[in-house]
Amino acid sequence: MASKFYDVLMVGGFPPPVHGMSAITDVIYRRLLREGVRVRKMDVSPISLSSSFFIKMARIWPFMKAWLGILSIARTDGELGYAKVYVALSGGWGMLFDLITITICRLKGVGCVLHHHSFSYFYKKSVLADVLFRVGGKGRLSHVVLCEEMSDAMKMLYPGSGDVIVLSNASLIHLEDMEASSRSKISTVGYLSNITSEKGGDIFINLAYASKKHGLPLRFIMAGPCTDEGLRSKINGAVAAGFLEWCGPVYGEKKADFWRQADVFVFPTKYRNEAEPLVLWEAFSWGTPVISFRRGCIATQMGDKGGVLLSKKDDFVNVSLAVLIDWLNPDNYSAASKSALDRYIEAQTKSQESWVNFLIALGVDHKALSLQHAGS
Repeated sequence: MASKFYDVLMVGGFPPPVHGMSAITDVIYRRLLREGVRVRKMDVSPISLSSSFFIKMARIWPFMKAWLGILSIARTDGELGYAKVYVALSGGWGMLFDLITITICRLKGVGCVLHHHSFSYFYKKSVLADVLFRVGGKGRLSHVVLCEEMSDAMKMLYPGSGDVIVLSNASLIHLEDMEASSRSKISTVGYLSNITSEKGGDIFINLAYASKKHGLPLRFIMAGPCTDEGLRSKINGAVAAGFLEWCGPVYGEKKADFWRQADVFVFPTKYRNEAEPLVLWEAFSWGTPVISFRRGCIATQMGDKGGVLLSKKDDFVNVSLAVLIDWLNPDNYSAASKSALDRYIEAQTKSQESWVNFLIALGVDHKALSLQHAGS
């Protein structure tokens, strides 16, 4: 009996838990299936977002299943069971597991496509990342990065590591899924993330307090889970004091409702692995301008239309207050909202070519898929 063939074996974290990287991996998986690509999903997600040692080590079991899946790739009728192995690459210690994955692929003679979701090893050369790319083998790896800055850093820090394709996260969410329109006035300031101090949750709370102290007529709403007990206490204190609303985790219609309310999106991230946050593209697609720190690919995301970009030396609260006061003028805010929506539309126009390049890297016959869709 002939074994089932797949075009792609996907090794990565899928929801739950939900975060930017798992959301993108899931979107890619579903889009490949819609387009007729034969995909096998190997989910290596942790059981929670906790950073505890035991949660991290528990990932060894789903990774072992993935490694066995790669090892089971067999040649039947002279053909390889998978065209390529796709790996959603970890940004920190999890890269050790990825190194084993890449080593097994190298031993099996299987080509890999590595999707980079972290900027941490692009600020300066990482010994672990360099070893992983060398083990993968010249000519056997393709790299999917999120912006031109990542691409340039890849070529400079890790020369000869393989082909590099730029695939922005903007290519993976679609305007028709959003209630896209520009906005006319500001009344609500929003923050959505897995809430940590690294992601700027404490700064958002401070901004909400400063806004109330200055008498600004603005609501502040925070959405997302928080596992940090100290930060949860600070959030609950702000809620009790009446200058902050906390929605908790939001998905589906609740998430859409968050975006309907958020006239400005504030993202004071200090997270070292931050690359190209999907949540910023979501904001732009709803006509919501952004105030954010410069991290990873965010400067490219924002361009000169998405909102206001701050350097790490800036006082985020005071600068943001000045911006919010300026945007209380309806003309100024309306222009900022339209500009944010224009930024998303601009990014979308470039998306299809990037997706085709991604399919080529996966070894998928995109022309055959196009003919298949045309005939269906």
